[in-house]
Amino acid sequence: MTTSPAMVCHRGGRFAAALTVLVAAVGLVISAPPADAGETDTFRLQPYPLEVGGDVRRAFQLSVEPGATVTDAVELTNLTDQPRRFRLYPADASTDPQTGATAVTAAGASLKGVGSWIDVERSDVAVAPGARELVSFSVARPAGTAATGTGAVVAEEVREAATGPGIDVVFRVAILVDLSGKAASLTVDAPNLTVPVALLPSSGTVGTTLHNETLQPVTSTVHFAVHSLTGRSWALQPVTVELAPGERLRVEQDWEAVPRWGGVLRASAEATWSGGAISAQGPRALHPPPWLLAVVILALAVRVARELPIRVLPGRPAVQRTW
Repeated sequence: MTTSPAMVCHRGGRFAAALTVLVAAVGLVISAPPADAGETDTFRLQPYPLEVGGDVRRAFQLSVEPGATVTDAVELTNLTDQPRRFRLYPADASTDPQTGATAVTAAGASLKGVGSWIDVERSDVAVAPGARELVSFSVARPAGTAATGTGAVVAEEVREAATGPGIDVVFRVAILVDLSGKAASLTVDAPNLTVPVALLPSSGTVGTTLHNETLQPVTSTVHFAVHSLTGRSWALQPVTVELAPGERLRVEQDWEAVPRWGGVLRASAEATWSGGAISAQGPRALHPPPWLLAVVILALAVRVARELPIRVLPGRPAVQRTW
């Protein structure tokens, strides 16, 4: 589901070098980078304005509530005496929990996370020698989202290497937009069991609905368990699905051994993403016995009772049963 990002890519004689500026945004605080972390030998990318309230900004510190949009800007500076052209674009970003290294997706990648919420005002930016250009961007946080996630605003320049034609050097500078909010959350609705209308149901479909309340795409494994009213228990084969940030997904599984006399259904799920893992338990649900079957059995019992002979005691009149 996710595109594997890479900070340095090697592809058919081309390579991309990425420099990162760790920038906090949307109700978050992360560590400040070195002053020169956002520049190459030819250009620099930094927050604008750099100084706010007497403090030099090493991070975007924006607060975005679910359903709201905020705007800010970056400053792109040409450090050379030649005109240069750059491409600006949003990207998803992820941090390796083992090494702490952060990687961003390449240009044109399918965005599934926070990068899909970022809109850059201009994607093609020409900068005169020694000049600077200001480019606004916005972060629109969808309603109903929570937890953590990371995106980026990337400036990219492609130029021919000094070694000769046919080899391009791609310089990328990424400013990370790191979101934080409520604790990561995954909800599981009460499960239900659907069976055909039949006297003796032997198969059916058990299902539940998952809601990914993190800001990251997640891979979730769903477990269904059934405890019959007669004391037996079943555990169905786990189902693995992928959910986009904020997505609701209905998960169903066919079952060939539906208990005839009803039971209690349970559904649970675990989700993993680049930032960690979480589990959730749905409320229990009662699957009632097939009432049509119960009514038929009751009717048969009444019919049999009506046809039973009545024993007449000596010396007492016969009694005719009526219903």
